[in-house]
Amino acid sequence: MLRIPEEYIRALEEVLHTSLVSEVNGNRRNSAFERRIAPFVSQITSGLTKGHSDFVATKYLRERELREAYLAYFMTTNVLKIWQPLRELAVSGFFDTPHPLSLLDLGTGTGTAVWGVLLFLLHEKSWTKEQFGTASFLATDSVSENLHIAREFCVALKNAAPSISKVTVAFEALDISNHSKIAKLVSGHAPFRLITMMNVLNEVDEVGDDSLIATLLSVLAPDGALVWIEPASRELSRRALRFRDRLTKHQAFIFAPCLRSLDCPALEVENNWCHTEVKWERPEFIRQIDDLTGNLRLSIKSTYGVALRQDKHLTDALLGKRDLLDAGRVVSEVFHEKGRDRVFVCNESGREEYVLNKRDRNPDNSDLKESERYDIVEFTNLERREHDVKVGENGFFNIKTVHSGARSVDK
Repeated sequence: MLRIPEEYIRALEEVLHTSLVSEVNGNRRNSAFERRIAPFVSQITSGLTKGHSDFVATKYLRERELREAYLAYFMTTNVLKIWQPLRELAVSGFFDTPHPLSLLDLGTGTGTAVWGVLLFLLHEKSWTKEQFGTASFLATDSVSENLHIAREFCVALKNAAPSISKVTVAFEALDISNHSKIAKLVSGHAPFRLITMMNVLNEVDEVGDDSLIATLLSVLAPDGALVWIEPASRELSRRALRFRDRLTKHQAFIFAPCLRSLDCPALEVENNWCHTEVKWERPEFIRQIDDLTGNLRLSIKSTYGVALRQDKHLTDALLGKRDLLDAGRVVSEVFHEKGRDRVFVCNESGREEYVLNKRDRNPDNSDLKESERYDIVEFTNLERREHDVKVGENGFFNIKTVHSGARSVDK
């Protein structure tokens, strides 16, 4: 289960000039801050789900109340989303090389992706102050107010986490919709080993994706990685999946999460999409805002992708092979029905339904019943039928790694 790092909370308190964790008898001393920002959280929630494009175009973070609400609620519920793709990228040894880490973050907003990467390196990779001293981050956004907020939070985070104090973080104004200016602006910093885009694709015209991809690959180091993250709603998830397919047309290699090199099969049916879901320890102030607004952020959901210029894949390290007809990624919840359990799994064969009748359940195949979205599973001795794949009493279905980011299962 993911947990918001203490350093992030301290930095957020410094920027918001409020206490978020002080308690009396296990309860927050008061919830005046939550009550004050709750209406603005509701306003942003409505704007991002209804009339999304029009709301984003208003540059809503320019308003102080909406900015505070976004920082406290939306940045907090988004900052750990990047950990899952980074965990999977880390399996390849990406963060263990002697090469300095240079990062370009496009559409930075308040800096969510940047803080997520820094906290990942601090807590998951245990980077030292010296290692952070060799890293350089470039955060870009078209709204000057966003960059001002990000600069302020960067100072606060460095105060809260001295280990990252030596990292270089620069901020530049950049409109990602103007592809011709991206390479020109960042040329002095390129090539980048890591390019991140969080909640960016849903704000730019899809017609320009080919030009955008060509530009991104031109400033990505030969051993670099591109990570994109979008919300888990059907429309925005499918947007991210189409971007994934376009990347393959530009000779980029999809490293994760797909255990499939061909086009995304979720796009073949209009009602399908693909997203992950990871449990987290919801901070108390987020719980209180949820209670006031009717939201319920019990888990972290997103659609993400990791692409490389090198021909490497997550399964090289996890499975030692790429013959993915006997392995796949769970891409749905498990449906428990009378007499059977069923789940959708994606691999080179496509997005298919795997069915286990309860009478056939045994220790060799019972993992199907326990699997969760984005678990990586292995299977053998299955029966392929016209509309599904049957896991019979002689079938083998085993969870290889759990969904929270390529963590091996210790059995």
